[in-house]
Amino acid sequence: MFELNNLALAVPAPVARYKHMLLHPADSGVDVDDAAAALQEVQPLLEALGDDADAPAEGTGFYALQSCVNHSCAPNAAATCLPSGQMVVRALRHIPAGCEVLLSYIEEEGASLQERRALLRDYGFVCGCERCSAEELTGLLRQQQLVAA
Repeated sequence: MFELNNLALAVPAPVARYKHMLLHPADSGVDVDDAAAALQEVQPLLEALGDDADAPAEGTGFYALQSCVNHSCAPNAAATCLPSGQMVVRALRHIPAGCEVLLSYIEEEGASLQERRALLRDYGFVCGCERCSAEELTGLLRQQQLVAA
């Protein structure tokens, strides 16, 4: 269950930033002569690391704030990861004072009630949000109409 609340993230490789600073010192406010001397010293290391050293680090992160936010299939907020690896929760619409901030733990867009419940099964609860409750009620009313007909 711990891993279900993690967000995928990718952070820039520190080597890429360092390499950019050495190759483009003016962009970074570094003295050109100092950058050239440092580049001469580290060039064998950079060559040994190869192009893969520039690839961003990818993985997952556990975020305490995100893990404390409840689920809704009609969320009023979304969690996103910034390139720095910092997680941000942003409102999708106005959230009145005193109302709960809700995230979707799943990709709910276009999914039926049954599909969403299947996706949420591993979280250990049956969603009872406004959207799910309304769709469940609609389904029950349709069944009653079919039985009465």
